[in-house]
Amino acid sequence: MDISILICTYNRATELGRTLDGLTSMAPPPGLQWEVLVVDNNSDDDTRDVVRARESALPLRYLFEERQGKSNALNRGVESIEAPLILMTDDDVDVTPDWLAAYAEAVSRHPEASFFGGKIMTRWASEPPGWISENIDWLKSITRYDYGEEPALLKDHRDLFIGANMAVRKSVFDLGYRFRPDYGPRGNSTSTSARHGGEEGEFEERIMRDGMKGAYIPGSVVYHRERPYRLTRRYIRWYFRETGREKRLRDGIEGLRPLWFGVPRYLWRVFVGDVVRYVATRAARSSRVWLRAECDLARTVGEIMECREMAALARRKPEA
Repeated sequence: MDISILICTYNRATELGRTLDGLTSMAPPPGLQWEVLVVDNNSDDDTRDVVRARESALPLRYLFEERQGKSNALNRGVESIEAPLILMTDDDVDVTPDWLAAYAEAVSRHPEASFFGGKIMTRWASEPPGWISENIDWLKSITRYDYGEEPALLKDHRDLFIGANMAVRKSVFDLGYRFRPDYGPRGNSTSTSARHGGEEGEFEERIMRDGMKGAYIPGSVVYHRERPYRLTRRYIRWYFRETGREKRLRDGIEGLRPLWFGVPRYLWRVFVGDVVRYVATRAARSSRVWLRAECDLARTVGEIMECREMAALARRKPEA
């Protein structure tokens, strides 16, 4: 086996079926040995049947991971793969015919790279509101990644690839690296208790700190299906709040003093400033101003929430 395509899924049987059907349109290089591994993360819909129904059209494998959480599913998948390259995508993505071939060629062209990523374009399920279209260049809640037409090595963490279109050499996982189980979606990714993501970014940051390099592959293109519920301010506030929680989870609160209600005092000052900026701009300024203020406020709220959870956990530890 040369390449294994890894897809983790939870209760999206219909979306998954469309993604798998799209994989049949790929044009892999002659002689390339490849497979598709679907890790079912404790779904209670007909995900298993959707996979079984396509076994005659694709080189498919199915695994069931009972532990809820995308990171658990990813780790189960990489531990079950022997191919030297693991190509990852999501269950709501449409690939292009050259997607697999571009990665196969990149592996030999970039021997210095340990991981890779390509373009992600948006396929709208419905027309986005104007305030989204006006801010598409920075609005990270829209799954999009496009750094032009030239291959390049990643320069820093601001360019990190998105899990809907990335690949990692198996040798990285052979060194013991895994995705952190406390990052990433758990169950229903639109619930208030589930993190929206961050597991791939945290993983990439960690291996880059240890000296590994990532290569951008512009010829590898997928289309992410942007569903209507993601085109609302409610979802965007949730997304940036969870981004703030992930940042604080990564950075911790050790050494940050003084604390006020379990939260570093400077964060309360940031919160007040964000509130004032949002209120001052919401009615009088364009969406280029007020939407950024709203996202900054949501991110700060997420940091405060995570600080309080971490402080509460620290207080409970001595009792245990």
